[in-house]
Amino acid sequence: MERTEGNVCAVFDGDIQVFPAFRTGSGFVPGESWSDFVGMVSFPGFLREFLDFQFIYNPRHFLGVGSGSADRSGFRKNVSKFREEMGKNDLVYRRMVSKDIESVLGVLEDWAGDRTRESEEIHDSTTIVEALCSIPMNAKVLVLRDDLVGFNVWDENYKYINFRYSFGRGLPYLSEYLRWAFYTDWDVLSSRKLVNDGGSLDSSSLHKFKERLGPVEIQKIYSIRKEIG
Repeated sequence: MERTEGNVCAVFDGDIQVFPAFRTGSGFVPGESWSDFVGMVSFPGFLREFLDFQFIYNPRHFLGVGSGSADRSGFRKNVSKFREEMGKNDLVYRRMVSKDIESVLGVLEDWAGDRTRESEEIHDSTTIVEALCSIPMNAKVLVLRDDLVGFNVWDENYKYINFRYSFGRGLPYLSEYLRWAFYTDWDVLSSRKLVNDGGSLDSSSLHKFKERLGPVEIQKIYSIRKEIG
């Protein structure tokens, strides 16, 4: 969404600025910063600093087809353990509907209760719920014997399926099962697009986990900031 104030214009996704503000006829506003995209050429006079990685996957690899040398054995074992322990016939992965919002909020509250204040501020539940209710976001929930235990959220652009959120209650191996459900979902597979699974957020354990899942590419994303002075 474009926002204009006087002769200054900027582009936002909700409350998040996704491109630097600029003045009509005179270029970018000094001091602004934003995240780049792969292949972007830096502008003269702008500082470029590493921000995070971006993991790209082929969802068909999660079906066991063309998976190359990726070591997903531990991941697959955990998925199988969850199905066996919960009862695969008692698990339903389906589209989210409006009546699920209250249960989704309950999942978020459980998740936030296990995180620090800093994490809660980064992953704001209000923003997530707004995303769930927006278009063109997609959301599916995992139901275990009539109890909503987790959900996945994604959207897409011309190039990627963007895996935005995955939250679940504190059940063993649930996080792996939710990720497997997302990657093997026909709605994702039928797009024939690669999946952008986001970064590692400075977490070495998350980085190693995503590496073991066999990304087809690990991209580097940078922040761009106008030099002042």
